[in-house]
Amino acid sequence: MSLTRLLAEETQLCPTSLLSSSADPNLLPACLDWQTTQATKYNCSHDDYLSTFTPGQYSGVVAHYLSFNTDGSTPHFRHRAELFQECTGGIINFAEATDIAEDPIKDIGSIGSTGAELYDAYLMIYSFTSEASSLGLLETLNDRIRASNTLLKYEDIFPKVRSMGEYRKDGKTNIDLLMADGDFFVPIVRIDLLERDGKPLPHTWEDLVELAKFYNGTDLNDDGNDDGVGLCIYPRTGSGFNDAWIPELMYSTWATTDQTRGIQQGFFFDEETFEPRIGNGFENAMDIWKDLWANSADGCTTSNFVEGRCAIGFAPPGCWKGVFVNSDEGGIARRDENGTAIWRPTMKDGSYAEPYRLKPFGSLKVVHRDTDQFEECAPDTCPKGERIPSPSGLDPDDRARILVESPHVDKLINRVPFYWSGGYGTGIRKSADPIKKDLMWDFFVYVNTPITSIDDVVLPSWLDAWRYSQLASYERNFQPGGWSFDAWNEHQKTMHWALGNDVNSALTLRLPGVLTYTRDVVLPKFSQYMESTISMEDMKASVRQGWIDATTSQGKLNQVQIYRASLGQDPLSEFDLCRVHRAEMDNKDNTVCVKYDPQDSDSSNSTILIAVLVPVFVIVLAGTFIWIYLERKRRLSDAIWKINKEELKFEEPVEIAGRGTFGLVVKAEYRGTTVAVKRVIPPKDRANRASFLEEDNPNTVESGEMKNSLNYGDKQTRKNSMGQLKDSLTYSGNGHTRQSRKDSMDHIFDEEKSNMNSAGADANNHDLEAGHPVMRKASMEHSILGSVDTRVARKASMEH
Repeated sequence: MSLTRLLAEETQLCPTSLLSSSADPNLLPACLDWQTTQATKYNCSHDDYLSTFTPGQYSGVVAHYLSFNTDGSTPHFRHRAELFQECTGGIINFAEATDIAEDPIKDIGSIGSTGAELYDAYLMIYSFTSEASSLGLLETLNDRIRASNTLLKYEDIFPKVRSMGEYRKDGKTNIDLLMADGDFFVPIVRIDLLERDGKPLPHTWEDLVELAKFYNGTDLNDDGNDDGVGLCIYPRTGSGFNDAWIPELMYSTWATTDQTRGIQQGFFFDEETFEPRIGNGFENAMDIWKDLWANSADGCTTSNFVEGRCAIGFAPPGCWKGVFVNSDEGGIARRDENGTAIWRPTMKDGSYAEPYRLKPFGSLKVVHRDTDQFEECAPDTCPKGERIPSPSGLDPDDRARILVESPHVDKLINRVPFYWSGGYGTGIRKSADPIKKDLMWDFFVYVNTPITSIDDVVLPSWLDAWRYSQLASYERNFQPGGWSFDAWNEHQKTMHWALGNDVNSALTLRLPGVLTYTRDVVLPKFSQYMESTISMEDMKASVRQGWIDATTSQGKLNQVQIYRASLGQDPLSEFDLCRVHRAEMDNKDNTVCVKYDPQDSDSSNSTILIAVLVPVFVIVLAGTFIWIYLERKRRLSDAIWKINKEELKFEEPVEIAGRGTFGLVVKAEYRGTTVAVKRVIPPKDRANRASFLEEDNPNTVESGEMKNSLNYGDKQTRKNSMGQLKDSLTYSGNGHTRQSRKDSMDHIFDEEKSNMNSAGADANNHDLEAGHPVMRKASMEHSILGSVDTRVARKASMEH
């Protein structure tokens, strides 16, 4: 590396104007002389941060910074700017915005107008940066943070504070604001009143309403006047510019019923359809605040709280700084005309009762996203909920241990710290001069680094602790700042909880035209509802339609993507936009979504029809073939037991094997096998019939033809007996063995014998004509059982 480059880029001993030639033998002495002169002219010894700069590094550079109410919001910025100038020579011109929400945007630019670009950097509230971030008009600070992080220590900033300055774009998280304010609504309560009246610590919004009503209109500072205020809040009507954010008080309640799964869930709109979620949660929040509004007054811009006229406070932490600073001499007190305290709140033991700082109020019930109905807070419905502890379960140093137990102990509660619009951060215009951007960045790091901010954060200002290191040690900064140990201890516990990673915190609405949504649409209806001049249904309908109109004005496609990005979600894909927002997409460009449409609706219908019918046809066809196969197989199996008369061969003359009352058993040959054939002779009383039954059916002779073979007893008895015999002798594949058929015949002939014995004298005549039943039984066994073998044997014979 050349000497010129070494001096200019690495050690920064010389300004570039002296580095005309690296071969100049006088170069190094000239640089050393210059450095000595600058060290006398510039002073970088004020602190460890400035000592890292080259004296006069920004000599001659002037940057323009748009601030807002600097003396109240960030008074230490002016002092730090003076020290920065003494070291670097860089000059920062402060200008004051009239409207911190809109004035920076007018200078940076928006989707509808080009900015004036008069300023290089800004103090901004995080809720108004989303449009500039979406358009890329703010400098993305990621690379600068990495380069400066040795001194900046970005990881020391609370996670939820960092998230306020982030914006999701092009698949990555951009940091567009360097946040310097952990701003959320914090409650404080007069613990002396709770101890005196036997009241538990309030946890839910309903608890807050009950206490506010109980204390409102009572004497809270022993001045003999019943002018106490149940709830002191900020903002409240009369707070000037911040009146625009009054609805955010209601938003903080709404969030506790409608957001249960973390900061990326949100609760204002459906994340896909962008329909306003003006439902039961919104209605519940409005009703809560209608009760609170009637029992409240300002607690930040007036002396209500510091003079002891408030029971409970609910406002950003910066409002309460004056209540806690120099509590030994200041704090809450009623004073005489000389400023001497003549009354201060005390505990029962006589000690000064400093206001107790507690976690934000929550809800025991939450809204189901699909049904919009309330359900109890449970592990599945409130995954980020927490159990309400009993006083005895609090830390040993917790002052609330002396209070009575809440009826909600052990219940799951959904608490949602709500980061209202007042959170401050610093941003740089992307199109500003590079050297001015560098100057402003180095200044912003200066006022943000732990080196300076640990001390500055305890000073009276609107900025609240935003770093872990700022709350790490009571003795390091809060004790010198005039805070009591109790005040610091309760403050740091609440801030660590609310600004950490795991808590279910919520961001306010961050959209282009956010003032239209909140100030122009919600605020008038909120005021009317507080005054009971509008019904709930009319109010909800007006807000819903007002938000839809505001979205239409800004462009729904633009708003839904910015809303998702502000929550840290990726944008909807083109396909999803076409699926959910087809009308808006077609209005923008009617050729985009066509590629996601079916090519031919008729063809599509035909395809669907074919896809349905073909499987059905195949199943029916297969079923038909299976049925035909099984039926053919069954018939082939049955054919074995069918005997074709033409295949029976009788000897000449016919050899009679046996004789019975109703027929003859003759010998024949069937397919090479000797068989017995029964020829049935009709009974005497039916002589006109054909002599043989086979003449009725000349083609086949069933091997079970034994019907009407018994001629004794009454007609019904013979019918029953022959039915049993037929069943026992029908060869239909029922699996009867020879033994089972024989047993069946035994049963029938036993019954015949019994009937014959009971028939009397007529039985003898029958016996003379037809033979004794025992003789007929033997004959039939011979003819039937002897001629029919087992199924396997018969099959083998038939195959032969």
